[in-house]
This record gives sequence, structure tokens and C-alpha cells, in this order.
Amino acid sequence: MMKLTRPKRPGYLDNYKKWGREYHEKRQQGLKPKWHKKIRQWEQLKRDLAKLTLDHCSFCDSYPLVAKNKQTVEHFKPRSQYPKLTYVWHNLFLSCETCQKAKGDHFNKKRLKPDAIEYDFNRYFMMNFKTGQIEVNMRASQEDQERAIY
Repeated sequence: MMKLTRPKRPGYLDNYKKWGREYHEKRQQGLKPKWHKKIRQWEQLKRDLAKLTLDHCSFCDSYPLVAKNKQTVEHFKPRSQYPKLTYVWHNLFLSCETCQKAKGDHFNKKRLKPDAIEYDFNRYFMMNFKTGQIEVNMRASQEDQERAIY
């Protein structure tokens, strides 16, 4: 998982608070609103997130995101539990379908957030040059190793 440096929130998300409240209210009424219908620039949002991640999945670094493992927009804190964060720029990530399905509607504070200021790849992971695989950094603290696995 590469470190992401998120730019300023795009202008088309300026209504994120209002939209989040509306989304929350609809959920409370038992409705299942389509969250992306509020964002007229839906395709632009995906392009902006793809630019942020260099077209990689924010979580597994899968590249390129194509039909086989298509790109989706993932909410770091799920809409089902945090409906008011549905349109918050720092909660939106480009994800592959595999990672999105694996995460589902779960949230755990241990999950690494690739745009967190304190996130550093080498703190949690290491590259095994013999196998070409990314592995948990065994020199990391027990807590950091657990977070890398999570």
C-alpha cells in the first residue's frame, strides 16, 4: 500500500455536509439512496481518485484497475455506519472490486489509511526481493505487524 498525499477537496464536493445529512436522513427513513447520484461529476471523482493513486488500488496496489478487477470508490468508514461521511473527500478512495468486497461494511481503527500523515510503507511492510512479494515488516512492533495484516 503506497503512501498517498491527498490534494485539496475538489470544488464539486463543496456540498458534502448537506449531502451527508440528506443521505443520513434517507437511511433513517429506511431508504437505500444511491450515494453517487448526488455527485454530478461522478466520472471526474473517479479520475481524481485515480490520479491520486496513480491508477492503483489504494489498498492492495493492484494495477491497472480494469474490467477483470474494476475500479470502485470505497468509503474508508462505511456509509452504513457513518452516513454523514459519505461525501467527505478524505473518506473516499479508489479501490479494486476485490478489496471493496473483502472490506465490505466493516471498519476497524487498526486498518491502515494510506493518506494518513503518519502512514509509512516501511514501518509496516518490506519487499521480499527473492519472491517479489510485499510482506509484513518483521522488525516492526507487534501492534504495527497486526495493523499490516489487518
